[in-house]
Amino acid sequence: MDDQFFKIQNRLSLAKGRILLSEPFLEDFYFKQAVILIVNYSEEGAVGFVLNHPVSVPFQELMPDFPPISAKLSLGGPVSTDALQFIHARQDLFPDSEEVMPGLYWGGDFVLLQGFFQDGILQSDEVFFFLGYAGWSPGQLENELKENSWKITELSAAEVFQVKSESWVDLMEKQGPKYRLWANFPVNPELN
Repeated sequence: MDDQFFKIQNRLSLAKGRILLSEPFLEDFYFKQAVILIVNYSEEGAVGFVLNHPVSVPFQELMPDFPPISAKLSLGGPVSTDALQFIHARQDLFPDSEEVMPGLYWGGDFVLLQGFFQDGILQSDEVFFFLGYAGWSPGQLENELKENSWKITELSAAEVFQVKSESWVDLMEKQGPKYRLWANFPVNPELN
């Protein structure tokens, strides 16, 4: 097989708001078939959240003081997995949050968040929660790109909220003919 088949051609550069799709053979627990939203990128490194690894623990077990909500919850990455973070579509409610892309923001006050849910001001589909995050030190993510670990793509804010566990396959198929083949590689090739 042509060795170019396994090389990733990225037409987009790294930036806040971009999406990373892991290469199909990445076996890491956190990053296998991962769809990652980059929420911060600078010369100091990068921070992102895995969007497509849902956590089956009910939200109320993590935050018992919160009203019952059905917001999405994903295992965001291997760093600080005991900490809860969130992205949202309501900068009007969280003016100190950081804009990731138009219509999508990172962070805010949890006390305010709880109150907005209790008062019905904030809806579950406007927030996406994460246990932990993915973090890269300066130059680390760039080196991983050179090693063909990530395909860079884009999604709109609305599309970010629609990501599901199977979204890696769908998004990889949209990257072109070679990537359509990648999307159909079995998860465990040795079992075929």
